[in-house]
Amino acid sequence: QYIMRNLYPEAVWSVGSVKEIIKKYLEGRERTDFEDWYSEFDKTAQKTYSLLIEIGEQGIDISQMDELIGDDRLTIQRALDCLCFHGIVRRNPDKTYTIAGKMFKTWFTENVSSYREMSEDIQDKLDRMTRRLVLDAVYDKPITESEIIEKIPKYLSSDRIKDAVKLLAELEHIEKEDEKYFITDKGKIRYISISNL
Repeated sequence: QYIMRNLYPEAVWSVGSVKEIIKKYLEGRERTDFEDWYSEFDKTAQKTYSLLIEIGEQGIDISQMDELIGDDRLTIQRALDCLCFHGIVRRNPDKTYTIAGKMFKTWFTENVSSYREMSEDIQDKLDRMTRRLVLDAVYDKPITESEIIEKIPKYLSSDRIKDAVKLLAELEHIEKEDEKYFITDKGKIRYISISNL
């Protein structure tokens, strides 16, 4: 609404004029919409929004969020409902959730002091989860890196998966032979004590 109201008087709109209005909105101290919204978010909503920023365009299903956020699904669903109500998160037809728009995301990453800490915690959990899923993927039979990527949920980027494969190979938990990775005895022991990964 703010953008449209400020664009309306102009006869011709340009990308530059839209960007300038967005900049004024984000910098404007008289506008407190985002702060007001944020004040309504509990810790779960904050962590959920941070997770969605980290996941990016792939989107993530609620069934995959509880381990990463550390709350039960009902609490996470309430957080998602609140975020969707404000129009900053959208539920996609495939039942995944993604960030909607960029303005609140920009404000959130620049103004929420706990974002960096939440982001680092989520990154750590995503990395641990990815390593565990790579071990899952190669446990039964040797497979190629592209087959590993295909077996792992799409919300984990192929770069993150490749990094996990590389680290697990360096740690000698998996080995590569004839372009296929397989789990080592050391990897099986690690797999059993996965909480240390």
